[in-house]
Amino acid sequence: MALNKKETERYSRQLLMPNFGMEGQERLKSSSVLVVGAGGLGCPVLEYLVGAGVGLIGIVDGDTVSFNNLHRQLLYSETDQGKLKAKCAARILKEKNSTVKINTYPVFLSTSNAMELASQYDVLVDCTDNFASRYLINDLGVLHDLPVVYGSVHQFEGQVSVFNLKTDQGLSPNYRDLFPVPPAAGTVQDCAEGGVLGVLPGIIGSLQALEVIKIITGLGETLAGQLLLFDALDNKYRKIKFKPSEPPVEINKLIDYEQFCGVSKSTASALEVSPEQARELIEKEEWTLVDIREAAERELSHIGGIHVLQSDVKTFLEQHSRMSNILFYCRSGRRSLALVEEINDSINIEVLSLKGGLLGYIDFWDLDLVKY
Repeated sequence: MALNKKETERYSRQLLMPNFGMEGQERLKSSSVLVVGAGGLGCPVLEYLVGAGVGLIGIVDGDTVSFNNLHRQLLYSETDQGKLKAKCAARILKEKNSTVKINTYPVFLSTSNAMELASQYDVLVDCTDNFASRYLINDLGVLHDLPVVYGSVHQFEGQVSVFNLKTDQGLSPNYRDLFPVPPAAGTVQDCAEGGVLGVLPGIIGSLQALEVIKIITGLGETLAGQLLLFDALDNKYRKIKFKPSEPPVEINKLIDYEQFCGVSKSTASALEVSPEQARELIEKEEWTLVDIREAAERELSHIGGIHVLQSDVKTFLEQHSRMSNILFYCRSGRRSLALVEEINDSINIEVLSLKGGLLGYIDFWDLDLVKY
């Protein structure tokens, strides 16, 4: 797709580069990229792809802008709080480059909508923060024969890779070759629970955008078959090579990824209590409220109770074997539910999880506490 005069001037610094030139820029203009997630990773990915001149970009995100997003999601401002990220991002990006077409999908990617959405694009970019979405995007790429550019961040560390890319040796490995089995539910914290250094998503997202550009233009060596690890504290990069599984993992259709990743649905109602029920239990002397979050989380905000680190809960229970009943809570209810499911059948104490966790309790009772 030929460039016009304005586009030639806009991208002149890229056109001057050896082996890039007009052909590379025209490839970008003719390409289409679907970015799943417009948060910490999605913001830099979107900014640099729009700046580079990718012709069509799709943004999939059903979330809204929160105050605690702003330290790392630099597309947004304080006035965007409560607004849909996909819509806000599109508006801002169009102001940066009006020649790029942007499609917005203010929904969460799911088994029901993924196949149709991906059918319009050449490359998928995974900017999500949960395992169910990562497996979904990976399988979507395999079923649509599309490359997937993956990124993730946690605290001071980040990862980048490229999955399912056509190479001279055939298709590169995919996410299931690297991580065949998801970790047990509640064992790995996301950014909301474990935290993340604000600048880190900018670094990792920029690397993801770079991989997208290399895939489209055919320049350089991509991270296909390699996992790039970055440690922000010592500025060290490491590459780990990985190969397709033997035998290969068969991906024939999209599945229930929450179930695959161990997100329990059937037992949740029996082991959880609502914020309203929780207050009633707390007021009864035979129930003990236990906060299982990390110390830094409790310093930010809490609703009382004993503080016991999740890793120390089993020891705590052994030392307090005569305790009657316990109501556990965490930030969102996920970790506490996973804990209750794990220990429920192995102890004589009745244990329950606060549904919605600290955040749900604050919202229900309209408490003036910090939401992180």
